[in-house]
This record gives sequence, structure tokens and C-alpha cells, in this order.
Amino acid sequence: KYRAGGTVTTSGSISASGTGSAGIDLADGGSVTNNSTGSVSGNSFGVFMTGAGGTVTNQGSIASVKYGGVELVKGGSVTNNAGASIKGGSAGVYIGTGASGTVTNSGTINAASASGAGVALGGGGSITNNSGGSISGGAFGVFTTGTLATVSNSGSISGSHGVGLAAGGSVTNAASGSIAGQLAGVFAQGGAATLSNAGSISATAGSGAD
Repeated sequence: KYRAGGTVTTSGSISASGTGSAGIDLADGGSVTNNSTGSVSGNSFGVFMTGAGGTVTNQGSIASVKYGGVELVKGGSVTNNAGASIKGGSAGVYIGTGASGTVTNSGTINAASASGAGVALGGGGSITNNSGGSISGGAFGVFTTGTLATVSNSGSISGSHGVGLAAGGSVTNAASGSIAGQLAGVFAQGGAATLSNAGSISATAGSGAD
């Protein structure tokens, strides 16, 4: 457990099991690189950063039980490479209201909670889900609020709402992209929203786009 800004690179196992624990905790931002053989896990957070923006590059496994697998309170970026996984309770990746967030996914990002979001941006930003990438959550695959957000999907996004834009923005779903929900495939409110679709957008008990 780290309590300062800095740089962490791991190819091994880092874990914390205590109540409120984080596998890696940077109190003044910084960067984390988790290589393909690396595993980072904690009870509350896999990777937690506050104080300043952070950067996470994951090629291995990052997981938490309760909150975000990766949680960047003051904004930043997360890159989850092909074959890598980020799993959390309330969110796979959460980037807070301190600044905009950028998430690029080619692996798997998942939130296990029924009310969770695979990726949640509290201050807007951009999410790119590449071909082969999967983002899923109980309530939302992707949820953004605070300000406009941009979602570009060539992979799979799913949840009760596939994509939810609470402050408007744009969604581009490529020919290889699938956005699936129960209540809505794509849901937008709170600002102007645009949708460009060449793939599949569906909802089993609601509107593909709402």
C-alpha cells in the first residue's frame, strides 16, 4: 500500500484484504503499470489515486470487491490492453469529478454490483472500446455525467442500460460494435446527444436508443 504520489510497475502480485483496503494507493496521483503477469487486488479498490490525476496501464489483472477496480478521484487515464481485465464492485473503472477521464479498452472491464457501471466518468471525457473489448455492469455498461462525454465502440458494451449519458455527448457504434441493454441500449439526458450507429444497438425490454 502506497501513500504518496509516484510510479508503480509490477509483474507480480500485490493484494490487500483488510476493510477499506487498496492494492495500490497513491495519495498524490501518479502512474501504475501492471504487466501481463501482474495481479493487483484490494477489498475496496484495486488501484486508488487521489490528490492529483493518475495514469493506469493494465496488461494483467486488477480487481476489487466493493468499489472501483480502478478509481482515479482527480481525473486521468486508464488503458486496459487485450487479454487484460479490470473488475470491481460498484465500478470496473471510476474516474471522479476532479477532471475529465480517458478510458481505452481492448480487454475486459466489469462491475459485479447490480447497481454498478463497467466504466463511470464523473467529469465527462472519452471512452474508446476497441474491437474485442468488453465493458459491462449491472446498471450501466458505460455511465457518464458532469459534462459532455464521447463514447466510441467497436466491441461489446452491456448493462441494464448499455450506455448512459447523463450530461449529453456522443456515441459512435462501429460496424463491429454491439451495445445491449435491458431498459435501453443508449440513454441520454441533461444535454444534447448525438448517435452514429453502424453496428447493433438493442434493448430486451425497452428502447434501443432513448
